[in-house]
This record gives sequence, C-alpha cells and structure tokens, in this order.
Amino acid sequence: MKVPSHQIGAMVLAAGFSRRFGTSKQLARLPNGKTVLEQTLLNLSSVTSNILLVTRAEISPTTEHLGIKSCVCDNADQGMGASLAYGMTQIPDWEAVMICLGDMPFMSGDSYQKLLAAADADRIIVPTLGSQTANPCVFGQRFYSELKLLQGDSGGRSIIKRHPDSVIALPMTDQGLLQDIDTPADLAARHS
Repeated sequence: MKVPSHQIGAMVLAAGFSRRFGTSKQLARLPNGKTVLEQTLLNLSSVTSNILLVTRAEISPTTEHLGIKSCVCDNADQGMGASLAYGMTQIPDWEAVMICLGDMPFMSGDSYQKLLAAADADRIIVPTLGSQTANPCVFGQRFYSELKLLQGDSGGRSIIKRHPDSVIALPMTDQGLLQDIDTPADLAARHS
C-alpha cells in the first residue's frame, strides 16, 4: 500500500562511537566547512521535514541550528541495532520510515526523494547500484515491531533477510549511496 508523503519519515542514525574513525566522524569537517552529519541532514531536509535524528548527548547540540527533531539514545554503546530500536519508539505515526545513516553526506536529495516516493506500508525498499545493495532502506509499518526488537550492532539487514518476498529492489545511480565514512582515509579519499 503506497504511503502519502506526509506519512513517511526519515530516521537518521548518528549515535555511533566512530571507533574506526578515531574521533567523532559525525563532527568531521568537509571541504565546504559543514560537518559530515550536518551535510547529511541538509541533503535529507531538502526533500522532507519529517526527520528524527537519533544521536548521543554530545552530538545533539551541534545540529540544533537546523531545527531537526532529535532524541538522545542513552544505550547507544550497545550498537546500531539498539539505537535503531530506540528510535522506532520515538517516531510519530508514520506509515513508513527511511532508515538513514548520519555519515552519508554525498548522497543527493534526488536519491532520498526517489526512495521516499517508493515507500509502501507493507514492503521494504532497498536501493541497489548494479549488484550492490546500499543504504538507506525504507521499512513499511508492517515491520515496525521487528525493528523495535533489534539489539547489538545488527541493523535492519536481519529483517530484510527474513522477508525476501517483501523486499523491493530500487535501482539507483547515485554513487553517494555507497560513500559512507568509516575512517579518516574514507573522508580524505572523498576530498581528492
């Protein structure tokens, strides 16, 4: 069942500890002076105002000027699954939610729009680039109870694997879907 745009939202996960990066990658600066997280949120907010940022207490104040609703995940140290599950308890009555990562500043607003437009309350939308699957994925309301049970470092991938008949692959061309930032070398490579 297709979802009207006002009943779709985006949850941005930015509560990780950036262990591979060494410092908070969400606050690393891009050549334009924006932080990785700030640029990700700006790209997303160009297509929707229905955004919930799930983050940690020390990161939340850095995005207040954007006017995006945020919530602090006190158990973020338990992994991405725990942050996602917590975020699911905080979203409004959206019929579908796009689960975004806070370290994807190179993804275009057009790509976010294409994913939001494909949202379906009974389906999972997974972007693909050739044979590769990518993020963000859009989960219909039918999968909310499972998302709320996630734990540890496992994100929504386990739910996608459990429901292959409900997954719709959405072909994309935006290389920004594959350009998340895990290490300082990843960030440096994007600058060159």
